[in-house]
Amino acid sequence: MDLIKDNNDCSQKGTFTCALTALFFGPLGLHKFYVGRKKDGFLHILASFFLIGFLMWPYDLFKIFKGQFSDSEGKNLKALDFFAKGNSYQERLQSNIEYIDGTPFGEWIKNNSLTDQEKKLLKTGDIEGVIKLIEDRKT
Repeated sequence: MDLIKDNNDCSQKGTFTCALTALFFGPLGLHKFYVGRKKDGFLHILASFFLIGFLMWPYDLFKIFKGQFSDSEGKNLKALDFFAKGNSYQERLQSNIEYIDGTPFGEWIKNNSLTDQEKKLLKTGDIEGVIKLIEDRKT
């Protein structure tokens, strides 16, 4: 099973920063400038003069949260984590594998392969038992 996610399909722009920009300066379209969509940003400013821009920014904010808002290269921003709760465990793991690998627990998992018995204990929540079995196995 391949758990390495290819991030070439996601934008390098920060979703949280874009969402904050849209939240506070959305009617002006500054969030579109942030992702590099200058033409869209100017059109949004123009639309704000006619009050249409004030109706457009909540929709853009929703798209940002869902990960459907694209940057100037056409790549979508990564969806915020609280919208990933409806996905299966494997899909959530796949989307957060880079974060998990960077944590001390992720490093420990990479360095210690678990046996079936240890996996069963881990599923039941007996972490102390798992650690004891691993220490016994290493000695």
